[in-house]
Amino acid sequence: MASLLQRTRPAVAVAFSKLRDLALAHDWRLFAAGLVATFASAAWLALLDRAVTFLTSDQGQQGLGLEALAALLGAFSISAVVLLVAAAFALLVGLVANKASAGRVPLRLAASLAAGAVVVPPLAWLGKELSGGEWISAQSYAWIFHYGPAVPGAASVALLAWLALGPLAGRRRRAFPGVALFVSAALATANATLLFSIYPRLHIVAFGASALVAFVALFAAAVPVARRLPRSVLAGLTLACLLGLSIPATLFLGMRRDTRAELLDGAATATDVIKKMASLNRQKTRSAQRSLLYETLAAMDEPARAEGGDAPLPRGRIVVPPDWNVVLLIVDALRADAVPPARADGQAWATATDTPFLDRWLQKAYRFRYAYSQAACTKKSIPPLLRSLESNEDAAHTGVPLGRYVKSLGRVPIASVTSFIVEPRKQVGHTYGSVEGALDGFEDVAVYHESAMDEMVPRTLSLLDRHRNAPFFAWVHSYAMHPPGYADGHTLTSTECSLTGCYERSLRWTDRQIEALHDGMRERGLLEKTVFILGSDHGQGMGERRLTSHGSTVWESVVRVPLAIWIPGRNGRVIDDRTVGNIDIVPTIGDLLGAPQSPAQRGRSLVPLLADPGTPWLRDYFFRSRVGDIVGVVRGRQKLIHDAEADAVYRYDLDKDPGERRNLYRKGSRIDERLLRSVLVESPERFARELADKATRALLLDRLKEFASGHASDDLSFLLRLAALARGGDMQAAVVRLFDRSRSDAVKLGVAQRFFALDPRGWSRRLAKQLSRFAGKKRELDFVRGLAVNGQPSFAPGFAAARLSFWANDADARNWEPWLLAIANWAGLKATWFGPPLASMLAKASAPGARAADTGTLELVLRNVASLDGSLSPTVRADLRDSVLRLVAHPEASIRVLAVSCLRIAGSEADAPLLISKLDARNPVQERSAALRAIETIRGESSIPIVEEQGRDPLMLVDAIAVLKELGSVKGLPFLVRVEKEQESSIVRGIARNARNSIEKARKKGLMVKARLKRL
Repeated sequence: MASLLQRTRPAVAVAFSKLRDLALAHDWRLFAAGLVATFASAAWLALLDRAVTFLTSDQGQQGLGLEALAALLGAFSISAVVLLVAAAFALLVGLVANKASAGRVPLRLAASLAAGAVVVPPLAWLGKELSGGEWISAQSYAWIFHYGPAVPGAASVALLAWLALGPLAGRRRRAFPGVALFVSAALATANATLLFSIYPRLHIVAFGASALVAFVALFAAAVPVARRLPRSVLAGLTLACLLGLSIPATLFLGMRRDTRAELLDGAATATDVIKKMASLNRQKTRSAQRSLLYETLAAMDEPARAEGGDAPLPRGRIVVPPDWNVVLLIVDALRADAVPPARADGQAWATATDTPFLDRWLQKAYRFRYAYSQAACTKKSIPPLLRSLESNEDAAHTGVPLGRYVKSLGRVPIASVTSFIVEPRKQVGHTYGSVEGALDGFEDVAVYHESAMDEMVPRTLSLLDRHRNAPFFAWVHSYAMHPPGYADGHTLTSTECSLTGCYERSLRWTDRQIEALHDGMRERGLLEKTVFILGSDHGQGMGERRLTSHGSTVWESVVRVPLAIWIPGRNGRVIDDRTVGNIDIVPTIGDLLGAPQSPAQRGRSLVPLLADPGTPWLRDYFFRSRVGDIVGVVRGRQKLIHDAEADAVYRYDLDKDPGERRNLYRKGSRIDERLLRSVLVESPERFARELADKATRALLLDRLKEFASGHASDDLSFLLRLAALARGGDMQAAVVRLFDRSRSDAVKLGVAQRFFALDPRGWSRRLAKQLSRFAGKKRELDFVRGLAVNGQPSFAPGFAAARLSFWANDADARNWEPWLLAIANWAGLKATWFGPPLASMLAKASAPGARAADTGTLELVLRNVASLDGSLSPTVRADLRDSVLRLVAHPEASIRVLAVSCLRIAGSEADAPLLISKLDARNPVQERSAALRAIETIRGESSIPIVEEQGRDPLMLVDAIAVLKELGSVKGLPFLVRVEKEQESSIVRGIARNARNSIEKARKKGLMVKARLKRL
C-alpha cells in the first residue's frame, strides 16, 4: 500500500497543480464568488426557515435557542457546501471546454450540461425510491415520481446553470436572482405546508430543489459583484464566509442530543434533511448512549417499567351472561378529541353539534379520556390491537388471533370490514390482507368497498341476522373518517372541502351511521344483550405542527384515540385519571366473558377500573410510527419520544403541556432516564450500535452467565434480544451454553427464538436433539407448543414429520395440536414427508360417526394440508380428497373455506362443478376466493373466463387479478388493462398494473429464450 501511494503521489500532485493553474489562469474571483454564494445561500435558507416556521407553527410553540440556531445554520452550511462542490465540478469542466475553444458560449454550455449531468445519478435514485413507496407505487401517476426528479430535474439544473453563468459571457440578468429566490421561498413553503409527511425522501427532494435554486441565484448575483470589489476586500469577505460556514458546521456536527431534538422540532423546512444528516454523524452521541445501555445492564435489579405496572389485578368483577354478544367498532382515524370527553371547544374539525347520537350514547358508557393506540397507522395498529401485542411484535406469527380467542369463549366470531382490510389477500385459507392476519379465525366476514361505505350498516345488520340465534362477537371497521373522508354517498375531495371541513363532514355522517347500526340492533332485540366497545386505530393530523396526515410521528393527535365501553344495564362514567391503551381491549373482552388472563396477551383487563375507580393503575404504554423510527412511551401523564434515526429525545408533561410544545428532557433527570430505559428495554434494537463497545459487551456476557441455571424472566428476554443484536462468536457460545445448561424449557425456548435465524442448521440439530430426550411425553408437546407460540421457523422437517406421524396415531386428537400449530408457520410443507400423517389425521377427524377433533384442531389440519407443496402420491391425494369432500358442506364457515382451499392440492377436474357452485355471490368472500384459486389450479388457462366473470364483483376483483397474474397468460391482459383504466380504487389499479407488467415481462423473456434457441 505504501509503495502504491509513493508511485501515485507525483501524478496526483501534477493533476492538482494543473487544475490550480487552470483556475488561476481564468479568474480566482469566480471561485471567491462561489464561496460567498455558498455562505449567502446558507444564510438565506436559515432566514427562510425561520420565516416559514414562524408563519406555520402552532401558537405558543417554542422557538430555537442560540445554540440551536447556530446548529441550524451549520446544517444549511453543509448543504450549501455540497452544492458548491457540484458547482465547482461543473465550472471546472466548463473551464476545460473554454480553454479548448476561443469562444465563451462553449464555456457556459459545457458548464450547464456538466451541472445537469452531476445531478442525474442522485436524482434517478431518488425517483426510484419515491415511486417505490407503498402508496405512490399504486397510483397511476407513479411514473411521474419515478422519472420526475431525474429528467426535468437535470434539465432544470442545466437551464439554471446556463442562466446563472450569463455574467461570465458578459450579460447581466438582474431579474434572475430575485425570481429564483422567490421560487426557492415557494418551494420551501410548499415543503413545510403542502407535502404530506409520509415520505421523507420527498421532503428531501423539495429542500434540495429550494437550496439549489437559491444557490444558483446567489451565485449569479455574486459573480459581477466579485469582479468589481478590490482584491483585499474580496479576500477578507471570502475569509469571513469561510469562517461563517465552518464554525456553524462544526457546531452542528458536535451538537448535544437536546439541541438536536430542539432543532428537529423547530425547523419547518428541513426536518428530514437534518435528521438524515444527523444519522450519519454518531460520534458525539455514542458515549451518551453507551452509558445508558451500560447503566441499564448494570442496574438489572432495578425495574425499568412503572412500579406495580404488571401487578396482577382481580378478574371477574363484571361478567356478562353467557348469551350476551360483544361488538367492537373501530372507527379508522377517529381522533380522541373528536368526541367527548376529550373534545375541546373551538375546534374546526369537531363540535358538539357534529355527533348528537354519540354524545348521548357516551353519557351511559365508560369512557376514557386518555387512551393510546399501539401505532400511528392502520397496518401497524390493527394487528397488535386484535391480539393484544406490542407494536414491535410480529402479529402474523405471535399471539392468539382474536377470532380464535373469542370462539374459545363461546362466541361466534364474525366481522364487517372495509375492502382495505382484505385487499390484497395473500393466500387462500389465510385471510391475510393489507392488515396482515386481522381476520384469522373469523368465520363469517362481510366486506363493503371503500367507495360504497353506505353499505356498511346494511351489510353489518345482514351479518348479524345470520348469527342472531347464537351469541356472537362482531368486529366492525368503519373507514369513513379516514382522509379524504366519506359522506352523503361518496368519497370527499379537496375541491369540496378543506382538510378540517372534510373531516367534520365525515364525522357527522359517521355519527348517523352508528346511530343507524344501534337502531337496527335494537329492532332485532340485540342491543339489550350486547356489550358495545367503541375505539379507533389511530388519530389524524389537522394541521398541528404542520401535520396533515398520520403515520410519520407519534404526537398526541395521531396516537391518542377515543375508547368507550357500553354495558347494558350499567351507568358508565368518565375515567379521566388513568392512562390506558388499545392493547387492553382484548383482555377486557376476555374478562367480561369470564376468561382468565391469557399469557399470550400483553395488555391488562380494564374491568377492574370499570368496577372500582380507585384501582391502582400505573403502567407503560408504547406506540410507534409507521416505519418504527420514532417510538414513544407514556406513563401516567409523562410522555417520552425517541427518534432513533436522529437520536433525539423529547419528554412532555401532558397535564401542563397537552400541545407538546415544551421539551422537558434533560440528561440525568430521573424520570427521563427511567422512561428512556423503558424504551430501551422494549426496543433494544434502537441502541444496537452501542454493543460494539467492549465494556458493554463484557457486561452483557456476565449477565448472561448469571442465568445459566435460572428461569425465564423479562430480564432474560431483554438480555437475549441484546445478545442476538450483538452477534459474534462470543455471544453465540454464551447462549449455546445457556441452552445446554439451563433446566428451564422456557429459557431454552427464549434462546431458540432469538438465535435460530443466526444459525438455522445448528439450532435445528439442537432442537431435534432436545425434543428427542422426552419424545412421546407431555413435555414434548409443551415444548413444541412453546415453539409455535414463538413463531418458530421450519427446523429439521424430517424429524418433525416423524413426530407428527407418531402423534397422528394417538387416539386423543388434542395431542395433535402442538405440532400442527408449529408447522402451521412453515411455508410449503414437503408433501412426501407431511402428506401421510396429515391425511391420516384428516381422515380420523372427518370420518362419519367417528369422534371428531374439535373445530380448532380440524382447522389446523386443513390449514396445513393447504400448505403442502403439491408433490402428493396418488394414494395420499385420494385419501385427502375423500376427507375434504366430506367437509366442503360443513356447518362451520371456516371449515368450509379451508376444505375448499384444500381442493387446490387434492382436487381434480371432477370437482370443478362443485367449486363453480361455491362462486355464488351469496357465499362468503373467503369461500369464493378459495374456490376461485382451486379452479385456477385444476383448469389452468381455461379458467380465465370464470376468473374474469368473478372479477366483475368488486369484492372478488383483487382475487381475479391475483389469479391472472399466477396464470401468466396473455389472454388475461385485456381484462387487466380494462381494470387499469376503469377501476376507481388507486390501490386496485396498481395491483392490476403490476400483474400486467409481470405477464408482459415473462412473455418477453419467453420470446427471447425461444429466439435464442432457434438461432442455436
